[in-house]
Amino acid sequence: MSATTTHTNNATDNAGFPPAPPEAHQRAGAEWVQIQPKDLARHHLSGEFFISRAALATLTGEGSTLFDVLDWFNGHPDSITVGDTRQINGQLQAFFGFDGSKPNPRAFFVEIDLIPKAAEAEAAGVAEVAAQNLADLFGEPIHTYTRAQALADGELVDVTTTAAEAGFTTPVALTRAAWADCVEWTDEDTKRQTVQDQDGRLWDVLWMCMQTARIAKAASTFFFVVYRVPRGGRAMSPKQTRLKACIGPGDAGEPVITIMQPNED
Repeated sequence: MSATTTHTNNATDNAGFPPAPPEAHQRAGAEWVQIQPKDLARHHLSGEFFISRAALATLTGEGSTLFDVLDWFNGHPDSITVGDTRQINGQLQAFFGFDGSKPNPRAFFVEIDLIPKAAEAEAAGVAEVAAQNLADLFGEPIHTYTRAQALADGELVDVTTTAAEAGFTTPVALTRAAWADCVEWTDEDTKRQTVQDQDGRLWDVLWMCMQTARIAKAASTFFFVVYRVPRGGRAMSPKQTRLKACIGPGDAGEPVITIMQPNED
């Protein structure tokens, strides 16, 4: 399928997205390269496409070429919506984003990047084997860490009240990592960087999550984009990041939503 087809399906539905800041998805630079319009036109693609330099490095030599990668977008049989990440080949994946501040032909963008490192999967496998070895020696653990305990310990931050204002009808919580990266903001942060409001930062996260949820419909897990001023440095303007929302059973089997960073489970 072409990027043009994807855009036509989503352009009207996404009219409610809040405007992105002027620097939104301006990826060309040290880490990202923008694919030239002439190369996109050869493959009947529109919008803005970016590829990370790390991903671009895999396309040298005897492996896949950039043209092979762009051909994938025309041959993909499934429907794609904003916020999706799809695997292109054994090394690369594509993230499909939307920037409401751009004119319609450029509002949809694609970021091509490396799939999370195989080393991480290998480490997870090692941990699983180690856990099984312990279970063989000492039996299965009988203690379960509940959502209520995670909230009490501060590993999860309950945002249900604000989430209800954004349209959510189920309990919503952020992991501590997602909260620290995208929401938390103190007076010291304002003095050091720029004026920000913690409640406003939380609203941005919940609003973008809700808009993407409406597009994702029945998906139990989906990714969404949010713009926030990175905390703890010298940044003064919003930068794009991705978060993941998971819908699952709570302690009593009730539906709950957890917003987390993409690498969290």
